[in-house]
Amino acid sequence: MTGTTRYMAAAAALVALAVALCWALLGAPAGVTTLAAGVAALGIQAGLFVLLQAAHGDHLRFMKLWVAGMLVRFGCIGVAGAVASLYPVPEPAVTVLSTAGFLFALHLLETAFLGGHASSGYAR
Repeated sequence: MTGTTRYMAAAAALVALAVALCWALLGAPAGVTTLAAGVAALGIQAGLFVLLQAAHGDHLRFMKLWVAGMLVRFGCIGVAGAVASLYPVPEPAVTVLSTAGFLFALHLLETAFLGGHASSGYAR
């Protein structure tokens, strides 16, 4: 199993667990918006993870992609906020908070699957 496959499996499990908990605790409308945010976050993170993995060995490119990925994540949270305020979303606060939460949690999770980048000089 490749690093990307393992990362996506772990990310999907994390999203599924969070959606199930949200659905059980807050009800169906919040569960649906959490599911939509989770699916969007999985797609975004998959692309960003593949780009970071492709930059293995090129420290400057890795850092540029990492910064660009952070800007993409912040932009996605802004888009979620705009969509939640402009369109009739069942739970606007849940939409924005779950988008931010998923992107942050999946970003933290990706470091475990990047494969030895922590010891290869990226922090120099």
